[in-house]
Amino acid sequence: MPPFEPSHYEGEATGTVFRYRDGEIEVARGYYWERDVIDLDNTARPTGSIYLAGGNDGKDPPWETTKYAQYTVFNCWRPLPCVYMEDDPLCSSIGPYATGRPLALMSFEEPDITGITHITTGGRSQVVAGQGPSWMPSLVPEMFRNPDRRAPISRGLGGLLPVIIGQMALTQPPGLSGLGGGTEDTGDDATLEPQVRTARICFVPTGHNIHLADLV
Repeated sequence: MPPFEPSHYEGEATGTVFRYRDGEIEVARGYYWERDVIDLDNTARPTGSIYLAGGNDGKDPPWETTKYAQYTVFNCWRPLPCVYMEDDPLCSSIGPYATGRPLALMSFEEPDITGITHITTGGRSQVVAGQGPSWMPSLVPEMFRNPDRRAPISRGLGGLLPVIIGQMALTQPPGLSGLGGGTEDTGDDATLEPQVRTARICFVPTGHNIHLADLV
């Protein structure tokens, strides 16, 4: 399980901001992620935002983008290969023993005849909707495979986009984005191997800029 308190994390390796648009993911040039001023007397860290660097050769102030959604996706290995929360674990405690956001095990909407799998929170199904999905086990762990031979052929994966993007990131080696079709070094220290691999997803409405970072 991931640490439940912000003070139990050793740190974070700030990653690159990406842009998701029309099914494509690429590095969002000119954007960066940064936290507010850190209070050394508080174990919880301030929230962070995605900024657009100021123009005029950096003389203009940066522009803080509007936050659309923020999720943290954890890979806790077996038997919890994918759990997620709608918050930043460095800013608040994780429930249920605190007032923070609860963790959710990957779950899905009830399968139907369409064969389309929808990732959700608190879903009624623990298996994907269709047979033979091409995105398993890369995006959805093998333990969620549908054993029903009468299930339709898989027709796609949808639902919580932050969780899907997080799973895409967690399949890559630490320090490498892999999301833009390459192996661009994000500046993360590859020697910091987290016991619980984490992708923090911070969306903004225009073009879905995404920030990914490893927590250790």
